[in-house]
Amino acid sequence: MVDPWENEHSTSRSQSGQSVSSKGGMIRVANIAQGIVIGKVFDWVITGVILLQALALAIEATPIFISANGKDDALLDQGTFRLIQGMVVAVFIIEATLRLIAEYPRPQRYFRDAWNCFGFSIIILSVLPIAGQFSTVARLIRLLRITRLITKSTELRAIVSTLVRSIPSIFNILILLSILIFIYAIIGYHLFRDADPQHWSSFLTSFTTLSNHDAGGMA
Repeated sequence: MVDPWENEHSTSRSQSGQSVSSKGGMIRVANIAQGIVIGKVFDWVITGVILLQALALAIEATPIFISANGKDDALLDQGTFRLIQGMVVAVFIIEATLRLIAEYPRPQRYFRDAWNCFGFSIIILSVLPIAGQFSTVARLIRLLRITRLITKSTELRAIVSTLVRSIPSIFNILILLSILIFIYAIIGYHLFRDADPQHWSSFLTSFTTLSNHDAGGMA
């Protein structure tokens, strides 16, 4: 007579073994994905795809190579560029998938990196069906893909991060400059209102004169 408790115990052990085997398989896949994404070859491939995207956008904006009006005198047609755009998006999707798999068993760690979130958002925008009157938006999204080059250089990422962190300081500098222009505008009004009323006849005129002069100097 077969013991039901023995059958249940055997079934439990079988399911546990399958679970361990499945988990082990996922770990092996994650290790393979991790080995791919940390490799120099993979990094160079992604960089090459981004450069190809940049080259395609430059050629697309050059009438001698391609005509936006469907003329026959163009050297290349729109189909070639649609193929390139599709290939670029596919490579980006594969890259993001591999990086997510490489983070197993905690794929959410992928989104803890702001640069990963930036790249993932570009992918989402790229697969949206944007056409017709929104074709300009689609072109701008393609331009955003080129900014992925920043993520491929540690130095560039450090520069961008520093610039972002310095935004509050830049705002404080603008406040300081505004205070100085305010003071000089009042001084200019009292000193030059009779000699040059066109530029110093009032506080607002003086302030505008100084602001335009600073903007012209910075330009």
